[in-house]
Amino acid sequence: MKLKKLKNIYVLTTFVFLISIIVTIATVSLGTRGNTIDALELGLYRLDVARSTMLWLTNQFLWFIIVVVLFAAFMLYIYRRKLRPLKEDSKKIALFTLILMITSFMLISPSLFCEVISDELGRPLVEHVFLITFDGTNVIDFWQNTPFISSLLNESTKAEAFATVFPTITYPAHTSLVTGTYPQIHGITSNEKGVVKEEDIFELAAQYGFTTCIVGGTFMDMFGNASQTEYHLGWNSSEGFMDTALSILRWQQPDLMFIYQPDPDEVGHAYGSESIEYKAAIRGSDAQIGRLVNYLKEAGFANNSCIFVTADHGMAGRSHYNRFPPLVINVPLWMWGPCFKHDGTIRAARIIDIAPTIAVILGLPNPADSLGIPIWDALNETYYEKVRGGPAGLKSLRMNDLKFARSSLSLDVAKLISINGVMFFVTALALVAVWDQRRKFIKLKKRQI
Repeated sequence: MKLKKLKNIYVLTTFVFLISIIVTIATVSLGTRGNTIDALELGLYRLDVARSTMLWLTNQFLWFIIVVVLFAAFMLYIYRRKLRPLKEDSKKIALFTLILMITSFMLISPSLFCEVISDELGRPLVEHVFLITFDGTNVIDFWQNTPFISSLLNESTKAEAFATVFPTITYPAHTSLVTGTYPQIHGITSNEKGVVKEEDIFELAAQYGFTTCIVGGTFMDMFGNASQTEYHLGWNSSEGFMDTALSILRWQQPDLMFIYQPDPDEVGHAYGSESIEYKAAIRGSDAQIGRLVNYLKEAGFANNSCIFVTADHGMAGRSHYNRFPPLVINVPLWMWGPCFKHDGTIRAARIIDIAPTIAVILGLPNPADSLGIPIWDALNETYYEKVRGGPAGLKSLRMNDLKFARSSLSLDVAKLISINGVMFFVTALALVAVWDQRRKFIKLKKRQI
């Protein structure tokens, strides 16, 4: 009877392993289905969410799996000493340890992407670019509580789906926003400041002579060029940060400016994402966008400026850290200005695509090491051709970039899903091997008695 149960467990572990392979194939298939721009964008978005979900899953169980496998290896060693004729146990110990080491190394190794490299594109499409984040804002709550932004949809473009990164916390997501790389590449994986070696869009713009300014939290001195970027950092309310930004704009006009809106995140942690306070905080930040747009119109800068509004992560209840990614990974993206389509909608994009898109608008190459791709289909093709001259071919550019990014991301997602499957498979087999040796040990003890 015990032997039958043992065989059933072997069958079950093999079944789970096969399921992981099927999930890999299905996920990659969903991400690579269709060849229209909408299908490619949605597929890339799904692959990106799958990537974050696999990283989250590993983050939940990696140490548990390591402890279980090491415990199993130790128990097999103990039983081997007592069952000396069974020398194959030492091979099992070596095999489990080797597989664990290999999978752990593969997991922590950077994703093997090839970056999309673009040449300088020439004249800037607009003179002033504003990048704004609503910290901790869900996409649904955003569109339900932004009356001013919604009133401008006929002169702007929005994304139906927009993926942030894992971990879904402030420092890693903002670093990915400005560098176009994943946290597993740039190394900022927690809310602790560090040295970002990858080039960010503010550093790149300053290098080419553009004036840059960052108005936000103290952690944002990780970005830009210390000698060329103007910083106004500290902890303030959304209104306070916008007060500072508007004050700066009255006596100088930076080419690239970041403005932080922290209220939704702070209120969400205090009251929860279902609270009226949370929704009111989003409306408050929406009002700050109204102040900026109205100023640009009154000052005569509206026809030569563009605004990106997005979020670093969502909010589920009172938290977003280490939450199941699909709950907090879809965030808003709104783009306003003459260089964007009016009443436009793109199917999907990713937070790592923002820096390359800003680079296109300013006429710069992609930031070094960027893995994102420009959101070409958000741009107004007629306006693009007027400023840059010649046919734009934005649809063709978008198609080529999406196919390239899809191929790279498909391989990365397949790797992550396979690693998770192998780790769970090895863990199950290790436990089965211990159980099997324990059964043999008990049988041997009974014979000796």
